Order: sequence, then structure tokens, then C-alpha cells
Amino acid sequence: MCHLVLFALAAIYRAGRDFAARRLASAELAAQVGLVRALVARYLRGTRATREDVKDLAQDVLLASWEASEREAIHHGEAARARPSFEHDPERLGPRAILERVGQPTRVAPALILVGVSAFLVLTALAAAAYPGGTFCDANAPGYEFWGNFFCDLTQPVTQRGVDNTRARSLAQASFVCFSLALVPFWWVHGALLGGRLGGTVRVFGLLSAAGTILIAWLPSVVSPLLHEVSVFVATIPGLLATLLGVTGAFARGNAGESRSSPLRFSAWLGALSLALGSADAAHYAYAIAVPGCYVFLPALQKLAALSVIGWMGTIACVGAARGAR
Repeated sequence: MCHLVLFALAAIYRAGRDFAARRLASAELAAQVGLVRALVARYLRGTRATREDVKDLAQDVLLASWEASEREAIHHGEAARARPSFEHDPERLGPRAILERVGQPTRVAPALILVGVSAFLVLTALAAAAYPGGTFCDANAPGYEFWGNFFCDLTQPVTQRGVDNTRARSLAQASFVCFSLALVPFWWVHGALLGGRLGGTVRVFGLLSAAGTILIAWLPSVVSPLLHEVSVFVATIPGLLATLLGVTGAFARGNAGESRSSPLRFSAWLGALSLALGSADAAHYAYAIAVPGCYVFLPALQKLAALSVIGWMGTIACVGAARGAR
């Protein structure tokens, strides 16, 4: 019982901060009832407390937070809202509420996104500086050409003209690892912002893409062209699916009442740009595999897609930190 009381106080404090930041509709309050009820139930296992006891406690916790937020809203001149009714069945909303609320964006997750992306950019720049030179189209090209080399050129054990590339390769592999690790909290935060089954699906495809990204660095085309191509599509296809679902969900949130000038809406447009550039890059790469040749625009297209994705990741990190910081 002592644990239960402590949990109730913590829930009131946490929910109070959430409602102070944004006032939720009755349906959202009902969904949170399901979450609090499920969490409180963990503390009541092995006791004789009934389901109605848990339900009443959950409603009391959330109503207290709602009333506190209403007082603050009225104090700031906002119109008061009617007291919410819990006509929705919290039992049915419970499992979904857990998926939507547990693991919400924290200050840690957005920070990991920014740190991972920053480390990727720094390590990639160092790897490019150490790269001896050579592109797919010109083996004798001097140094690393931003618009002429692929990222994975940096991970090759030797360059196109056979020069040892050990130093640049080590730095590039580390950069790929950092980017992959940044993708994990990115997709996690994006899924949390969307919520529900859609958010969970975005997380699944996104995490598969993150795992595939690591494979690219350790399977360069010089080692095995086939395995390199497979690893590229293992990373790309789930990533494009996650992006499509994430962008669709973000725009749907906008149509459901999100301000057109909101950061989430802006991130949706960046995601749409990333989806377009990424799809074009994947299609061009598939064509290059089917019809081998020198395609000078393919590395440039890869860079444009990467820059768009990095901007999108930074925006999602900022949105997640602002909406779910805890």
C-alpha cells in the first residue's frame, strides 16, 4: 500500500506537468486512465483490491491533474472546458494506452539523436580527409569528392586504384555506427509522437533500418558486391516504409487539429522530402545494379537524401524534447 500511495503521488505530479503543457481532450484523458490503471495494477498484484478500486484511483489521479491544469488555463485567460466524463472503457484502452504512453520522448532520447548525428558528421569529415582518393567513375580522382564519392567508399579496405584505406575505413565504420545508434532513438521518438499501432509499426521498420545501416559499413562492395547490395536494401526498404508511415501519420495529426505552422507539421514536410529523395536514390541504385555503368548523379543524390534525413532527424529531436521532455 505504501508503494501504491507513492505511485499515486508520482502520477499526479507527472500528469500535472503533462496537462500544464497541453490540455488534453476527454478521449485522451480516457486513454491515460487505461495507462495509469494498468500501471497501478502492478502494485496491486497479490492484494484483494478490485478492478473498480484501481479504476477509481486512476480516475482520481487524472481528474486531479485535469483540474490543476484548468485552474492554470483560466489563470492565463483561456476558456474553461467541461469536466471530462470517463464514458470510454479504460479496460479496452489499457493495452493501447501503454504502447502510446510508455517510452514517450524524453530529454535523453532527443539528445542521443543530436549527439549521434553530430558524431556521424564529425567522423565522416575526418574519414573524408583521410581518404586517399578515387571515385567509382574516376579511380585517379584526388581525395574525397563530396558530390562524386559515396559514403560507403570510405568503408572500402582499398580505394578504386588499390591504395590502402585502413585509416579512413576505421573512421567511416565508427561514423556508420554513430548514425545507426542515432536512428534508434529517432525512430523511437517518432513512433511515440504518432502513438498507437502506427507509431509501433514505425518503430519496428525504423529499427530494422538502423540494424541494416550498420551492415553496410562492414560489407563494402570490394569485400562482396552482392552482400553490399543486399545490406543497402535491408537498410533502405524498411527505412522508406517507416518514413512513409511516419510522414502519413504526421500529416494526419495535422489534419486532425495540429497547427499548420507547428514543428511536427514542418517535420512532416522534411520527412516527405527525405522520402522522395530516398526513393529516387534507391530506384537509381537498383537501376545501376541492373545496368552497370558510371552514374555521376547517383553519389550527389545520395548526399541530398542524407542531408534531408539529417535535417528531419534534428527536427524530430526538437519536437520530441519540447513535447515529451521528462
